[in-house]
Formats: sequence, structure tokens, C-alpha cells
Amino acid sequence: SSGINAEWPLRPGFDNILITDDEDFARNVAKETFEVSAAGEKEKKDEKDEEERKKREEERKAREAEEAENEAEDEEEDDMEEEDESAFAEDAEVESIFDKEEEAEVKDEL
Repeated sequence: SSGINAEWPLRPGFDNILITDDEDFARNVAKETFEVSAAGEKEKKDEKDEEERKKREEERKAREAEEAENEAEDEEEDDMEEEDESAFAEDAEVESIFDKEEEAEVKDEL
């Protein structure tokens, strides 16, 4: 007695296996099963791909919005730093005015 023992690792959901020596029978079974299920499987895959594309698009938009918000905050901080710097410059000018006044008072006293 002879027999064929074949084992193949299969992916989940892959269960359309036919072993026969009748080529015409195999073609008919393929038309009745595989071709019918392939159309439904393709539709499901297309739907899943569309959902994933939408999710990626939403994530991209959220990242762009966050980046824009961070840029706005950075610009606001830069503006505040510029205001601080200009305030220091004004203080420096005020100090130099006081120095001149003190200098004038000292000369008057002499």
C-alpha cells in the first residue's frame, strides 16, 4: 500500500485545498468556490485598506495640527523673549541716563 503524506503550513483563513487527479473537476470546483469567494475577499480587503488609509490620514492631520500648534507656541515664546530683550535694552539706556545725571551732579558739586 502506497500513500502520499503531505503537510504544508497554512496561513489563517487559507483553507481552500483540493487534491485530485481530475483536471476538469479541479477547474469546475475552482470556478464554483475560489472565484466566488475571491471577489468577496477582495471587497473585504479593499474596505480594510480604505479604513487604514483614512486612519493614516487622520493621524497625519493630527500630527500636522500638533506641529503647527508647537510652532505657534515657539513663535509666541520668541516674541516674549524679544520683548524681554528690548526691556533690558531700555533699562540699560535708563541706567546710562542716571549715570549722566549723577555725573552732572558730581561736577556741579565740585
